[in-house]
Formats: sequence, C-alpha cells, structure tokens
Amino acid sequence: MIRSLSDKIAIVRPILFYTTQQVSIRRDIMVAGLETRIKDGMKFATFASYKKPGWHALGTVFNEPKTSSEILQVAKMAGWNLHCKTVELYLGSEEDKENGIVKTIELPNDFAIVRNNPFDGQLEPLGMVKSRYTPVQNEQLFELGDAIIMGEEGAYWETAGSIKGGTVVFGVIKFENPVVIGQEDTIDKYLMVTGGHVGNLPVIALVSPVRTECSNTWNMAMGSYSSKVSFRHTASVNKNLEAAKDSLGRAHTFYNILGNVGNALIRVPVGNNEYLKMVDELYPKPEEDRVIITRPNGQPEEKIMNARSITIWENRRDTLVDVWNEKTDRGNTLGEARGTAWGAVNAITETIDWYGTDRGTSGFLRAAGFNDAKNVEKTEALNLVARKAEVDIDELVLA
Repeated sequence: MIRSLSDKIAIVRPILFYTTQQVSIRRDIMVAGLETRIKDGMKFATFASYKKPGWHALGTVFNEPKTSSEILQVAKMAGWNLHCKTVELYLGSEEDKENGIVKTIELPNDFAIVRNNPFDGQLEPLGMVKSRYTPVQNEQLFELGDAIIMGEEGAYWETAGSIKGGTVVFGVIKFENPVVIGQEDTIDKYLMVTGGHVGNLPVIALVSPVRTECSNTWNMAMGSYSSKVSFRHTASVNKNLEAAKDSLGRAHTFYNILGNVGNALIRVPVGNNEYLKMVDELYPKPEEDRVIITRPNGQPEEKIMNARSITIWENRRDTLVDVWNEKTDRGNTLGEARGTAWGAVNAITETIDWYGTDRGTSGFLRAAGFNDAKNVEKTEALNLVARKAEVDIDELVLA
C-alpha cells in the first residue's frame, strides 16, 4: 500500500518484498468473485462443484463425493499455510528506495496475513490484521463441515470456493430430502460453512435453501429465527462436534419452519391487483422532485431532478410484474405457486436474485448468501406478503 506524504513515500508491506503491480494483478483476476488465472490458454479457478458446474462455468466439476481434504485439493484451497508476518514501514524517496537507503520502522501491532498462492505456490499478502490474530486454515474450517456430514445421513460436500481475493472461503453441504411446499414445489436443503482470513468474518454456519424451480436463494430470517449461527474457531475436536450439532439442529429447525411457512402461504390465493399493491408498498414510487430552471434564452422550464431514480423504480416494477406473469427470459418459474402468496414471495425473491443491480460480477456472492442487504430485503418481502396473507410467521416458528 503506498501513501503520498508530501515529497516522501510511505510503503507498508511485509518483510517479504512485493511490488504494487503484483498486488494489483491479484485484484484483476477475480471473476464472479472467484479467484482465477489463465495458463496455457486455460482458465483455472478456486472453485469445485459436484456433478454440475456453477452458472459462471468456472472451476472443476467432480462426479464422485469428496472428503474435505479431497474437495480442498480440487478447489485449489489446500495447503495455503496462512500465517502472520511482521510489517515494516519504509520511509524515503523513490531514489532512496532504489539505492537501498530508506528508513524502516517496525510496526509492532500490525501484521500481514500471507498465504501460498493457490496457482503458483508463491507467498503473497491477503490483508492486514492487528496482533493476537490467529488465522483459521481452510483445512480446520472444513473439519467443522466433516463433523456436520458425519452427523447427517446422506449429506455430502456440494461445492467449495474462495472469493474476494482469498479473504473469504466457503464450503456448501447438501442434505437429502428437500422441503416440499404444496404437492411438488421443492426447496433443496444446503448448509454453508464459511470464514474470513483477515479478521473480516467469523466462522459461520449458514442455512442456504434454494428453490429448485427457479434457483432462488432463501437466505432470510423466519420471524425471530435466524438462518445462521457464528462462533469462535477452536482446535478442540469436542468443541467442533458441539458446533456441528448446534448447526445441524438449527438447520433442521429452520427447514421445518420454512416448510410450515411455505405451505401456509401457498394456500392463500393472490390476484394481480393484490400483488401490485404488495409491490408498491414494498417499493414506494419516489416523489418527483420538480424545480424551475431558466434556459439560456431566458425561458423558464420545469425539470424533474430525480428522473433517473424514477426510471429505475419503473424498470424494477416492470420486472417484478414480468416475473409474476412469467414473461421473462427465465420462463415459467412459479409453477404450483402461481397465483398464491407463496408465488408472490418467490416472484419478488427471484427479482432480487436474478434481476438486481448487482447481477454482474457480484452475482455469485449474492447467490451464495453473502449479500446481507439483499437478505434483509428478502426478509422484508416475506414479512409483508405474510402479513397481507394473514399468515403469522412467529406463530409458525413456535409450532
């Protein structure tokens, strides 16, 4: 990191020397949030998935269930050897630096988290942390996933990946027996374990349901019941087993609640006008900000200052209606939920997941459940539709 200090240059980097060009290259190779590298005309990524490729078509597809150590190898997430290195502050001009006469000051409370690069094995920095920080190795994080899998018959690793330049890693476990809403509307059951490597994220077990028909993600709170649990990492096997048991219990409870809520909502019919009223309450139209300006010829002219915001609102409303009427490029995604409160929730959720403003490079992060703002938006939509349908979610949580 380089900061300008009048005619001086302050450079903060670990004892091992890195150029700013090398650091910028790391940032340039992220695609869909994943780390990628092109070698000999082939693109490699820190991602692996079971049987089916991700929508981004990156990473490696494997056809037989993998253990945690095996999926880490396939996803290029094994052997990173995360550790802290002392940081020094280099002070001096560029000429002084080239002549090797810069002044160095050690920063006793600042450390760089470094790892072995997953593509070439070279040591590289991930970020800065304060003292007393102990990084959690990918292998340690996935041991928690192993404990969860051992406690659940038929569970297996579905995906593993590294995002945000290697600062966040995750593994997704799939359970058998999807949640069934109505007669045939199904939700696949997933549990994601994730953690951050630069003090940016604790170890988290996150319930991550995905509606089969449209691939909507249901990362939202059910009343007072949260879809995730976070905890401190520990090297104790017993503690990991306790965390796994807690995560499994929370996951099963969440999926039971989701089934109760979905089956209550799918029994409530919702017409087009009712749906539009829900949409307009959830996303109110911005009030026009009109002003009078004077043109160069002296003539007054009325101008709407927030015209762009109104256009964005109109476009989103049109998309919400198109998804409800199944007139998008994704086709018929509501299925049995069509014309019900359950369909209303899913139409809004599908719009958030697949037609949001961050659909591009951050789409993978959103779909993986990392976008808390979107998850809050989905929760608000669920609560609004449930209230209009007179479905008491809190009562179903306690059922």
